[in-house]
Amino acid sequence: SRTKNIHLTIPEGVERIERATFAECAKLESIKLPSTLTSIEDEAFYMCPIIIELPESINKIASGAFIGIKSVKLKGKSNKFSIDSRGALLNHENNELCYFPSSQQGSYTIPRSITRIGDSAFHSTKLTEINIHEDVSFIGSWAFNMGNLRKVNFIEGHQSLYIGHCAFSSCGKLLEILLPKRVTDIGPMAFSHCNNLSFIVVLNKDVNIEREAFADYYGKETRWVAIPKSANIANDAFKSNKRLETSYSAEEKYGFKPVIFSEYSHKYRGY
Repeated sequence: SRTKNIHLTIPEGVERIERATFAECAKLESIKLPSTLTSIEDEAFYMCPIIIELPESINKIASGAFIGIKSVKLKGKSNKFSIDSRGALLNHENNELCYFPSSQQGSYTIPRSITRIGDSAFHSTKLTEINIHEDVSFIGSWAFNMGNLRKVNFIEGHQSLYIGHCAFSSCGKLLEILLPKRVTDIGPMAFSHCNNLSFIVVLNKDVNIEREAFADYYGKETRWVAIPKSANIANDAFKSNKRLETSYSAEEKYGFKPVIFSEYSHKYRGY
């Protein structure tokens, strides 16, 4: 399209931006939000290549509102949100990370005050490494979906950790994953479509692994997995990964024998 880049000003009096209002507006170069704005709904600015400055009046930002935008800034003092040194948007209590700039690269360590990583918080991130400390208890749906991650470091601890629906799905550069004992639930499709994920180790003997958690439909099939045979595993947890095999002794390295998958069945068997 030969359409010129768009610069918008939303008039004063507008209080809410509805779901997907500006989604995939590639020509949107800048937008000025009114001082009356209080709510931004889901995917409102999905994949808009812009920097957004939030007015002080904002008190609600739905999950996924800022997927793919360059960064977020705060205009004035907010009673609901703050921004850390890397541009991450945090809630007022500083215990939930709501959004991380898609333009940031390299490594990032979740701030110590954070216990929850919100839905879609790191969606489409260019980060290559993430460090998740031992007090994080919740990773939301699509939190790292379609990211550039090569390495995810989970720190062991006493706080249980839930990994949500599609949390790491479509992270195509992720090669291996080690989930510590504190991971109690791996949600549906949590690591699906990670088409280079070749090695998986899960250490919690009572972990719940839900449907299609490690499914892979169009990539390389996962070759090796170690999961305690007492784990609760959905029959289709490894859908389309039919040829899993062991390459070394999990019993020797991790203290238990792995689960092996039949070449012709998605059902598992321990040995």
